[in-house]
Amino acid sequence: AAVGPLQLLLTQRTKRFSRAIQRCRDARGRLCSQFLSAMRVVKCFRLERMALGAIGAARQEELRAQWGKRSIYPFNNFIAATSSLFGTIAAFTWLELVLDRPIDPAIAFTVLTSMEVLKQSIIEIPKQIATMLDTFVSIRRVEALLAHDAGGRAWLDEPLELDAG
Repeated sequence: AAVGPLQLLLTQRTKRFSRAIQRCRDARGRLCSQFLSAMRVVKCFRLERMALGAIGAARQEELRAQWGKRSIYPFNNFIAATSSLFGTIAAFTWLELVLDRPIDPAIAFTVLTSMEVLKQSIIEIPKQIATMLDTFVSIRRVEALLAHDAGGRAWLDEPLELDAG
């Protein structure tokens, strides 16, 4: 419970980075589409280096956004790994101080075993949250694409606007 607000903050930052990654992918996809659809012009005027430079710059921006998202994972993993230790300490403290029961080997083994079983599930929680956020952002992009005005405009020519929610 003590790390809940920190976990929420990290989850919000992960969601923000996921949106940035998707915007960068959209921009890079738009550039690739434009250059591929005008390949004759690119070849005629020898614009290959300019095209590669623009696509490369868009890719670098995408990689920076991915790095920002990936830099949050060590903090999430630390919180998940230490939470099982706090759970074990809390269980032993509760038994000893509140219930006034001495900790014998059978109780210690039971508590340690159950905490070890829970540890892997707790460690996986941040990864699963990040995966769900990526899925949510992708679904929102597809919804925006399908709901986009088809009045003669190509969907790759304009950035898709997503709701902040």
